[in-house]
Amino acid sequence: AGFEIRTHLGTTAVFADVSRPTPHKFSKYFVNVDALDALVPEVEKFSDGDVLYIDEIAPMELFSDKFKRLVQRYMNSKNICLATVKQDYEDDFIQSIKKRGDVMLVQITPENREEKEIFIRELVDKLG
Repeated sequence: AGFEIRTHLGTTAVFADVSRPTPHKFSKYFVNVDALDALVPEVEKFSDGDVLYIDEIAPMELFSDKFKRLVQRYMNSKNICLATVKQDYEDDFIQSIKKRGDVMLVQITPENREEKEIFIRELVDKLG
C-alpha cells in the first residue's frame, strides 16, 4: 500500500510505500524522495499561459527541496497555479504559501465539492 505520483505527461513512480524503507517517513509511509526529485525536471518546463497544477503540497512532498523550489517557481510565475494544500498540516513552507497576497484559499469538502469545482473552473476561465 502506498502512493504513486504521476506527471501531466503520464510518467509515474512509486512515491511512498509502507513496505519499502527509506530515510524519510511520514505516518506509516516511507517516502521515496528520489522518485519525486527525478520527475521534477519533467514538470518544471512550462510556457506563458499554461495553467500550472500541483496535487499536493503536503508533508511527504516537503521532504524534497527540489519539489519546494518547483512550488516556489510555479507560485512566482505569471501563470495561474492551482495547488492542493493539506489542510490539517502546518509548517513554515505551507504557511508562506497561504500568506501570499496573490493566493486564494478555497476549502473543498465533500458537501461543497461540486459547487467549488464550478467556482474554480469559472475563476480559471476569467483569469486565463
